[in-house]
Amino acid sequence: MKFMEKLLVGEKVEWKKLGEVCEILDNKRKPIAKKDRIIGTYPYYGANGIQSFVNNYIFDGSFILMGEDGSVINKDKSPVLHWINNKKIWVNNHAHVLGQLNIRYNLKYIYYYLSIVDVSSIVKGTPPKINQANMKEIKIPIPSLEIQEKIVKILDNFTKCVTELQAELQAELQARNKQYNYYRDMLLSEDYLNKISKKIYEIEENRTLALVPIKEVCIRQRGFSITAGEMKEIHKDNAPIKIFAGGKTTANIDEYNIDKKYIIKKPSIIVKSRGNIDFEFYDKPFSHKNELWSYSSNDDNILNIKYLYYYLKKNIKYFEDKAISGKLPQISTGITDNYKIWLPSIIIQNKIVKILDRFQELLSDTKGLLPLEIEQRRKQYEYYREKLLTFDKEEGYALSTAQHSTAQHSTAQRQITSEFFELLKEAAKIAGVDVSDKVEWKTLNEIFNTRTGYTPSRKKMSYWENGVINWFTIEDIRQRGRSLDFANVKISESGVKKEVFKSNSMVLSIIGTIGEYALIKTDFVINQQFMVFTLKDNYLDFINMEFLKYYFSKISNYCTRNIRKSSIPTIDIDGILRIKIPLPSLAVQKHIVSILDKFDVLVNDLSQGLPKEIALRQKQYEYYREKLLNFEK
Repeated sequence: MKFMEKLLVGEKVEWKKLGEVCEILDNKRKPIAKKDRIIGTYPYYGANGIQSFVNNYIFDGSFILMGEDGSVINKDKSPVLHWINNKKIWVNNHAHVLGQLNIRYNLKYIYYYLSIVDVSSIVKGTPPKINQANMKEIKIPIPSLEIQEKIVKILDNFTKCVTELQAELQAELQARNKQYNYYRDMLLSEDYLNKISKKIYEIEENRTLALVPIKEVCIRQRGFSITAGEMKEIHKDNAPIKIFAGGKTTANIDEYNIDKKYIIKKPSIIVKSRGNIDFEFYDKPFSHKNELWSYSSNDDNILNIKYLYYYLKKNIKYFEDKAISGKLPQISTGITDNYKIWLPSIIIQNKIVKILDRFQELLSDTKGLLPLEIEQRRKQYEYYREKLLTFDKEEGYALSTAQHSTAQHSTAQRQITSEFFELLKEAAKIAGVDVSDKVEWKTLNEIFNTRTGYTPSRKKMSYWENGVINWFTIEDIRQRGRSLDFANVKISESGVKKEVFKSNSMVLSIIGTIGEYALIKTDFVINQQFMVFTLKDNYLDFINMEFLKYYFSKISNYCTRNIRKSSIPTIDIDGILRIKIPLPSLAVQKHIVSILDKFDVLVNDLSQGLPKEIALRQKQYEYYREKLLNFEK
């Protein structure tokens, strides 16, 4: 840096207009209509670079090309430039052509200086244009020829180093992209999804156990005041609402016999808190007397309420021992609220419930069995219930790992041992149930509601003023990738037809550039180039949209292979909707996403990995270029 500072110390510069230091060669340009171009080896330039190759040339040498209309300004407000180094080229009338005026002015030096000039004040009209008169007025600092040449030499060396490094990094990035695509396709293949589905519950994240109080994972539900006489009076056989009282007392009633706020429609555990202490599971609409209470799951992705039911039934003696003696034994809400349970992952809970449900069915179906055989079944059920729900004793299938404390509570954690998974398989085999996760295949039409996008009328300015609704185009995907939460353009609410598309929808381009896709994470509108895929309500709890975002790479490949070629390329929509996609369990989907997210960061995230390195090299080059060309007026 010291060398560059010394280079410019005391250097006198003369500020001149661009028209005074370059030869303007615009009058030699000549456009060729696309249909009249004869393919050859000479580059045919427009405002934003090479448009095609033709069989002749009109310029021979070194030149600066500056965009005249259309693509004329970069994001940093500098002009769109191209340096032509001693080549034969053809240029149309959308790019200014600047040539060497005389030996006092180094043309490459002028090119470098123009690359940092802010031209926003001279870009006029729609489409944007830099006319020749305004271009000629751009001021250029002219130091001595010796300094011009030294600056060019330094920046040429920087450019060479940066270009070579970027080429190496791009090659590495391409290699990583290829590797990423390979692993992505492998992870999303039918074979792998079936394989991982069979043992997903054994992966590390599903081995964790947490010791949590019931009140943290459940909602406690209150009953209502009703007497035994009233229950008997309004009871009606086969009525839809079941009312629970103490012991085994119940009644079935119609909805009009009870205030709707007391009807519970979630699968729940009813706590029989007086007399014979017990727990009952019920999964149809119900309510209960106010002396009882019930629990439902706070989040079905964290707790399967039937798992809790089996867990409580296994540990019923704890609650019997806690009951206050009097005329009738009784427990309080605090006893159950604060009772701590060992909670494995939801996928393990679901498998335990499936096995124990089957054992319960076998216990209920004893037709034709001898008393000894019935007793053997009961003992077998109790044995596996005890084993599958024991994590806290020395013989339990868990190892201690950590104790996590927060301001509200302290949560112990353990890891399920491999022996537990063997026991799980053994119990499933004896019960005659399959606890491996299946991969279902569904068509896009089965799981998505679809609509095409649209562009609000450009004639109604009110649609495009004071915009609050994101309106996406293909440029948003090109600029920001496959996950989008805001658009470059917003429209007003008056420009929306019917209703906005829902957040967490996939979009796929079906006209023009076919096969571009993205997951949009905000309510939005999108142009007519896209079809929007929004999950049907009955699939919302079974599909991770991040998983589908990755799987859409396969749908994109299908689209590019099946383009209908015409003046405007299209795709058969019915064919797309018939595509079948795999739906493994949510746990498998989450597992796949966690792996691909890491790959995606390494390959595409501009804040990490190789993309970050490439960006840093470019910034370094721009920093030194600014220092070398920073002349005071």
